[in-house]
Amino acid sequence: CTDTTPPACGDGARLGAQRQMRKVTGWVFLALIFGRGAMALSALRPRPAIESALSPAGRYLFCYGSNNPAQLRERLERPHMRTWPAVLPDHERIFVSFSHRWGGGVASVSPAPGKHVHGLIAEVDEDDIAKMDVFEGVATNHYAKHHVNIVSVDGASVSALVYIATSHMCTQPSHPPSEKYLRSIAATLNAHWWHSGDEEIAWTDVDITYGSPSPVPAEPLASL
Repeated sequence: CTDTTPPACGDGARLGAQRQMRKVTGWVFLALIFGRGAMALSALRPRPAIESALSPAGRYLFCYGSNNPAQLRERLERPHMRTWPAVLPDHERIFVSFSHRWGGGVASVSPAPGKHVHGLIAEVDEDDIAKMDVFEGVATNHYAKHHVNIVSVDGASVSALVYIATSHMCTQPSHPPSEKYLRSIAATLNAHWWHSGDEEIAWTDVDITYGSPSPVPAEPLASL
């Protein structure tokens, strides 16, 4: 996997004028990220009774899209796999290309100073990563592995593996994500996060930012 800074995927044309969706943002720990005191930057907060128990020596996978706990456990054949809440600072969630399986665009992350992506992390081993490589289309040049520093709920900075769309994906015309896909992302978020009023995160809460060329009719990638 690569240790370089994840590549940006375009300027990101927002769909906000077409969809009245709230931006999914949340808690970030500025003491670690910017060297200042911690404060809440938005309405999302971690669910209670979370034990971090993260080891700096552990190998972690950061999930921000459809890899919610149920899908992750099924893919890795680990029914009792634990996950924890985490934030990827200075990035935003974007949607690129087209997936036949999901019927629309799929998620990636792109550098965005001052923004952050909520998700979850799971401890993984080499066998888990090999399985995820297949699902994420590493061999077919759809997603590539990168190392990033995520922030846990207790403010610890932890290195994690993340799958990010390749430049091949980012140069394909973007398509709007399907409701099914957005519901899967909401399940990823609801595993460990909720709104400040203890409300569930709805699929319509997921902000849509295009990370590749604006949506136009195009032949989708057949192998994804």
